[in-house]
Amino acid sequence: MNYPLYLDYNSTTPLDSLVLEEMLPVMQQHFGNPASSTHAYGWYAEGLVDKARARLARLLEARAHEFIFTSGATESNNLAILGCSRQMMAKYGQCKIITAATEHRAVLAPVQAAAAFGCQVKLLPIDKKGHINLDDFGTERDDSPHLISLMLANNETGVIHDIAAITRRLREIFPQAIVHCDATQAIGKIPVSLKTLDVDLLSLSAHKFYGPKGTGALYIRATLPDSLISPILLGGSQERGLRPGTLNVPAIVGMGRAAELAGERLNEDAARMHELSTSFLAKLRQGIPDLKVNGDEQNRLPGTLNISIPGMQNSDIIQALSHKIAISAVSACSSSAAPDSHVLLAMNLEQTTVRESLRISLGRPTTAVDMEQVADLLLSLRDKACKNTVN
Repeated sequence: MNYPLYLDYNSTTPLDSLVLEEMLPVMQQHFGNPASSTHAYGWYAEGLVDKARARLARLLEARAHEFIFTSGATESNNLAILGCSRQMMAKYGQCKIITAATEHRAVLAPVQAAAAFGCQVKLLPIDKKGHINLDDFGTERDDSPHLISLMLANNETGVIHDIAAITRRLREIFPQAIVHCDATQAIGKIPVSLKTLDVDLLSLSAHKFYGPKGTGALYIRATLPDSLISPILLGGSQERGLRPGTLNVPAIVGMGRAAELAGERLNEDAARMHELSTSFLAKLRQGIPDLKVNGDEQNRLPGTLNISIPGMQNSDIIQALSHKIAISAVSACSSSAAPDSHVLLAMNLEQTTVRESLRISLGRPTTAVDMEQVADLLLSLRDKACKNTVN
């Protein structure tokens, strides 16, 4: 099959060949269950899992025992939000959740589920550049049990939130709050330090940074008691009793290797993505002066662009170019459920702008030639649309 040029890396990334190389022996020779504590097969598998934890910890500047493995960020988000909110309701009889209207569905859905069993929910507004206003948290100290969940980088616009500054503010006004961060889109694209962010919980998925699908992790700060989180799955004591089930050792090994590679290539990848996306935007603007960039153009992930081409519906563009370019209008989890981006709508952008928006996300394999080709295709399509309008 002749695949189109891929520019949807925020949706998923290809498995790095070096990652696959390290996974294959685990699938074939080292197949033991790490929970089997009575023989060498289990011991060796456990050692592989420990090594992966250590690699992940080095990338994120944390300690290895602070990570538990899950099936991905969606499960991690659910465990963080539902696991904490249930415990707060059981212990205090109340739970106040604060999140943003532009969060991923994997956060908004469990927050909605928590509201159904009695949690109070506050959705923070977002400005037209995609940012959170610190003043929206208020100034009055509140010792009520709070759970705050905010993403580090938006999956549709690439806008980066200053989570470190937000966390400092939260510690002042909500001293007992648990702070969760969905960092899925940021890992491997920008430096992410858990020492700097100062959050209690953090979610991630391996397939966003050239690791395997179906595996991820939840960081749990060492000082956060396990009693503040209840498992959402039952059936075993694996992963500190918070996530039961036989560990997917090959995928976990792959995530560890992908994390190691991400650390090694981070600066180079980020600089190249920034250069490619900047040049691409400059060329588009030459032919489309009224092009719109949705979200903060400067404070964003280096390889993520969300643009609107006035006068052209995103559905028409995607359909016209589907055999040449793989791009999207919304995140993969929303593409079949809702035609319009809830992120852009929450930013109070005009409906027309939302319907004209495209998400273009670059990756390691993306070249300058690729971006020239995409720009030419979009410019040609725009010229054709303009001529049809005139005629």
